[in-house]
Amino acid sequence: HKTSSKYHQAGESQKIIVDQVELGRDASCQVRFDESFETVSRKHAAIVRDGENWKLIHLSHSNPTLVNGHPINGSYYLQTGDEIQLSVGGPRLGFIVPQGRQALTSSIGLTERMSLFRKQALRPYKTALTIMGIVFVLAVAGLAAWNYSLGVKNDLLAQKTEEQELQLKGYQNQLDSLGTERASLEAQQRELETKLRNSDGNAEALKTQLDNVNSTI
Repeated sequence: HKTSSKYHQAGESQKIIVDQVELGRDASCQVRFDESFETVSRKHAAIVRDGENWKLIHLSHSNPTLVNGHPINGSYYLQTGDEIQLSVGGPRLGFIVPQGRQALTSSIGLTERMSLFRKQALRPYKTALTIMGIVFVLAVAGLAAWNYSLGVKNDLLAQKTEEQELQLKGYQNQLDSLGTERASLEAQQRELETKLRNSDGNAEALKTQLDNVNSTI
């Protein structure tokens, strides 16, 4: 930009990464000028990519578009270094095509590139970009919901596992109790057998006790 305005300062560069931009005072123009430039039409001109070249197209019905000080008739193929002027005495811009790696959009950071595309793309590209953003948001939301569902399932599984472990521990305690009781009965059995062998007149009663213990074991 060679002329300061509300939207651009003199000496400021504006990167263009799309194949078509419009210049003028309209809010939809990618290269926009404020209302103080009364001789600039709402949509004054457009720069369009044509193969390997860039073409300036005059759109205004009331004010001329000039290149290097000369009004163009319809359209004009731009060269690096050309000066574009919107109406006589209007704002001036220099046209420069970067060379080498600087000519590639990959030389611009992804965040800046996406921001430029969002600002410069004409419809339906803006709509497509918005839809892509919505799809992405929905995909992220879906992933979050899936993660939440998985977390709930994991919590339920952990709770069920804990319950089973407590139940198993209860069974183990019962087995330990039965083992202790069996050991006690076996001790009684050995004691009664010893008494039975050493008894003289009370053998029948001891034998009955021993039978009861054996039936329990």
